[in-house]
Amino acid sequence: MFTKRKLLVFVILAILVVAGVLLYLNVGGTMTDPRDGKTYRTVKIGDQVWMAENLNYNVSGAKNSCYENKPENCQKYGRLYTWDAAMDACPDGWILPTVNDWSILINTVGGQANAAKKLMAKQGWAGGYGTDDFSFSALPAGNKNLADNKYYSQNKLAFFWSSTESGSGNAFQMYMQAEYDNVWLEGRFGKRNQYSVRCLKSKTRPKVEKASATDIMTDPRDGKTYRTVKIGNLEWMAENLRYDYNKGSAKTYCYGGYSENCEKYGGLYTWSAVMDSAALFSTTGKDCGTYNKDCWPTPPVQGACPYGWHIPTYAEMLVLFTDAHESDDGNDALFSTTEWNNGRGTDAFSFSARPAGYWSSKNMSFSQKGDLVYFWTSDSYNGWEVDNTEAVYFYLNSQGNSPAENINKSDGLSIRCVKDIDNNKNNIGALKDSRDGKFYKTVKIGEQTWMAENLNYETGDSYCYENKPENCLTYGRLYTWETTAGICPEGWHVPGIADWQTLYKMAGGKSKAAKALKSTKWWYEGCNGTDDYGFSALPIGFGGNYTDSLFFDKEFGNHAYFWSSTEHSENNAYVMDLSYSNVAVLLDAYKNHAFSVRCVKD
Repeated sequence: MFTKRKLLVFVILAILVVAGVLLYLNVGGTMTDPRDGKTYRTVKIGDQVWMAENLNYNVSGAKNSCYENKPENCQKYGRLYTWDAAMDACPDGWILPTVNDWSILINTVGGQANAAKKLMAKQGWAGGYGTDDFSFSALPAGNKNLADNKYYSQNKLAFFWSSTESGSGNAFQMYMQAEYDNVWLEGRFGKRNQYSVRCLKSKTRPKVEKASATDIMTDPRDGKTYRTVKIGNLEWMAENLRYDYNKGSAKTYCYGGYSENCEKYGGLYTWSAVMDSAALFSTTGKDCGTYNKDCWPTPPVQGACPYGWHIPTYAEMLVLFTDAHESDDGNDALFSTTEWNNGRGTDAFSFSARPAGYWSSKNMSFSQKGDLVYFWTSDSYNGWEVDNTEAVYFYLNSQGNSPAENINKSDGLSIRCVKDIDNNKNNIGALKDSRDGKFYKTVKIGEQTWMAENLNYETGDSYCYENKPENCLTYGRLYTWETTAGICPEGWHVPGIADWQTLYKMAGGKSKAAKALKSTKWWYEGCNGTDDYGFSALPIGFGGNYTDSLFFDKEFGNHAYFWSSTEHSENNAYVMDLSYSNVAVLLDAYKNHAFSVRCVKD
């Protein structure tokens, strides 16, 4: 019998369940702006509380507007503000976020590479929608351009102001674009442009803890080890990179030409080497070092850094220097305690910046060891004048300055790598194929170690998709089944059915494996994977009977096919198929078709 007491218990349990669901979804509640009575949803993400809607307050006497001057656009998307207006727009108890605040949010939701998709609203975006995992509900409000006073990009772009300046006429924004999973933090846009505002609940920013660099990481490419340190919400190498990168114009110098200086101070790298312009490890920065060529790579850029690490962006380096500047020791907190000519460092953050000096391509000489250190970023523009012969760096010198400037891409500067935000990808390594010198990222999943990239060893009946060499760099080669016999490097093999089944089960089985193994980009109509294990399966499709040089365009973006070593019949063999619909299945296919190969360690 359903008594009143049982009913009361049932209601209480229901309330608790709903409350738990709301807590899990990070839904925070609402706030009312006392100035005009408007109410906004709010959301707690990590330790931050954000407005979950764009601000729609008309700042009196300031430059702000509705898109195309239509009031209904203000109701839907909020108002657009110049930077000066944005600085005064948030209500009491709320602030315009700094670039540090945006960086914390981005890292909390999983990092720059996937943040946009997770923060975008589920509707309103042209060509693809977000998952809105954290109820931030970013909408593509567009912008007003100062150059011609016209409105642009509604339904396609969302720009959000920060309070951090990047020059007298520029400030940082966080922005996202339809059909892209990643976000950008950039300071190259003028303060007189009009963008959206998201206010952050005001609180005392936690002081960055001083730390000891006790962790050690090993670069699997050459076996060199580096101390690492967590500063704020980023983990940094606590030593300059020492990897020897030399490929064409991409060069590494040791100060004075002495190898012992590379061991002590790290290498001095041209920007071409910094960005891995030869695509030895990743295609993200391919050709970026080319002199006099514009380059706008999508972060994070691995560049010359070890697998699982990347070249810091201008914004990430700015966050580091801001954290140091706000500490009791100021920028001295980043200096090592020895080797500086004025002996000024406290090394409070264990970042241990040593005065490595630099290589001047203009003077063809080394200089200023003991007085300064330059650190490259992956940005070619810092908010001032654009020059495609230069890229952005930060520096520390014996006078205590730490500005950001542009410098010639041919000069040789130091590299500090920052760790990728990858929750489940800590078992990352590297494999060098001794046959052609190519490197491959590897990942350990359960008890297996897999290549995390498709094989790109040229032999026999193997092909680049559409016969374009650049596709081999990005997607690896396609092989007929007969060609796969012995195709893997020594100590590795083409997986059999049992190997694929082990991976399939480890990645969650029928309902989860495909999505967990698929890459986070390039899949059809936003059907990207979550890449939970760093396997990064790419939707390259396959090639048909090569007497006709037939490539199946309709499969590109829809399927990732990988050969197994197991025969099905005289003419067929098994392939693993990961599809856009998140199905993982072993199929049989003609042996004269050409599919990708992933090698697994013996």
